[in-house]
Amino acid sequence: MIAMDLDLPDGLECRPLRMDEASAVAELAAACEKHFLDEAFVDEADVAGEWARPGMDFAADTRGVYAGELLIAAAELDHREQIYVDVRPSHLGLGIGSALGGWALGLAMERGLKQVGQLVPTSDLAGAEILRARGYRPAYTDWFLRMDEGVPLKRHELPGDVTIG
Repeated sequence: MIAMDLDLPDGLECRPLRMDEASAVAELAAACEKHFLDEAFVDEADVAGEWARPGMDFAADTRGVYAGELLIAAAELDHREQIYVDVRPSHLGLGIGSALGGWALGLAMERGLKQVGQLVPTSDLAGAEILRARGYRPAYTDWFLRMDEGVPLKRHELPGDVTIG
């Protein structure tokens, strides 16, 4: 088992997350989304729903970093071989995300996983560089699409070789 002795700044503690911390993890993720994407998409129901899956093992699959009672960073290796690492914007640049990412990657390797993924906003240049340095490469791009209320849809003709069925 990968140790919890991460190289963290003084005064921070690391331990597995708990189900009753879904709200704190959602708040942390939302703060990161607001910082990098200008809008939050995740909420407590998203986190709790993901964590309610069969086989979720908080002690093995998660880590939280705390400054006192405040959750400042979190990491998870989920059942889809996806790594999640979030660091509160006020604590970026301190090596916390690198430490958690290293823990999660080590856990994936320990489990014999051949490939894992980590979502990184395009505006998180430092995070993307850390992952590139570890050998990650972009696999795909996610898009958030929005349709403003009251704006009518425009009809577009599809190319001849495209059908919607």
